[in-house]
Amino acid sequence: TMLGGGEVFKEYVPSDKLELASFGDEKYLEAFEAQVLGDTPLTSDFQVDGSSHMLRGDLHLILFHVLDRHPTAEELDVFLTFFDTETSALISKEEFCRSVARLKGRCASPRYPRDYTSHRLFTDDLTKHRRLEYDPMTTFRRAVTNTQEFGWHTAARTAQPSRYFPLSSTDVSRNEGSQPSNYFGTCH
Repeated sequence: TMLGGGEVFKEYVPSDKLELASFGDEKYLEAFEAQVLGDTPLTSDFQVDGSSHMLRGDLHLILFHVLDRHPTAEELDVFLTFFDTETSALISKEEFCRSVARLKGRCASPRYPRDYTSHRLFTDDLTKHRRLEYDPMTTFRRAVTNTQEFGWHTAARTAQPSRYFPLSSTDVSRNEGSQPSNYFGTCH
């Protein structure tokens, strides 16, 4: 989400290894080959090679093939964290291999997000709505247009107090007793 990256590894301690790191690259590539586009009309629409691209929306199906069972919600969340699912509809084999390598590296040595020596800094970071520094999905963190330059990630502006003075008179009280014809300036 845009309000916080969410730490999908928080339920695992560093001594535990996730099962996703135990599978070889061949198993992941075999699952990728099962999901490639092939010779479909989409390949001509996107002008890509169908044997080396697949739909990003089908990334979750790779876990079914790799695990040979239904993945848990935590496994699915960890798996999809390392794939950029927002930039385009297709993913190439090279990008898939890079993402799997990042996934296996992180699953093989899980770590806590941060160590704190100050409780105040910990509570400040806990209540802030911002992503973690090492979160891999940082595509849209920067402003895309000039209108998005100021937002939730910038410091809030303080409102300048405005002074209100009591009015001693209004145009109605100054023109009291006037007729409608001369009040609106139609007569001399």
